[in-house]
Amino acid sequence: GLVVLVLISVAAVAFWRCRALGFTGLVFFLVLAPSSSVVPLTTQPLAEHRMYLPLAAILVLMVATVHRYTRKVWIFVTPVAMVFAILTVRRTADYRSEARLWEVTIAQRPENARAHASLAGVRARSGHWLESLPRYEAALRLQPDYADAQNDYALALAHSGRTPDALRHHEIAWRLKPDDPDIRANLGLALVAAGQPAAAIPHLEAIVNRQPNQPVAHNNLGD
Repeated sequence: GLVVLVLISVAAVAFWRCRALGFTGLVFFLVLAPSSSVVPLTTQPLAEHRMYLPLAAILVLMVATVHRYTRKVWIFVTPVAMVFAILTVRRTADYRSEARLWEVTIAQRPENARAHASLAGVRARSGHWLESLPRYEAALRLQPDYADAQNDYALALAHSGRTPDALRHHEIAWRLKPDDPDIRANLGLALVAAGQPAAAIPHLEAIVNRQPNQPVAHNNLGD
């Protein structure tokens, strides 16, 4: 925060003393501001794509600086552009699949619970339930109060034949996030699967009362 504050101050002072130099600095922060301070992107604190447009100001400053000392700007810009083009191609390879992107994120930020849970979700959606379990467990070790991960882990446990463990984690997820209708519905269905339909009824009734126009909720309660 102090580094950013200093840079903003430098840009403001530069704008007062040298409009061209300060303009690029202020444009950088003004373009970056909507996605950094106005829009609350709490799940993407380090999303690189937020830097694409602000960096245009830095590129203008770089080219203008080179142009001031030599008219042959291309001699400097061309090799730099080639280097960054190669880096871009290498980075683009990380986007070839959702799983790969989360794997790279985990390699760089192994303490990121959301990354582990998201990679587990990719595995689960492709039907690899057993492969998803270690990732969910890693996410919950890092963040035990991660309600959505608790819920998804419970679903993966159920598909892996571990019904009692699934029920326990469904109950944890519901305690962490009692107002989430999907989590409560999953708890009701888990109780049914565990042979406790009477205990499931209050949960499924609550979902029907909250979502009276949802046919799946009525069907679950009817069953």
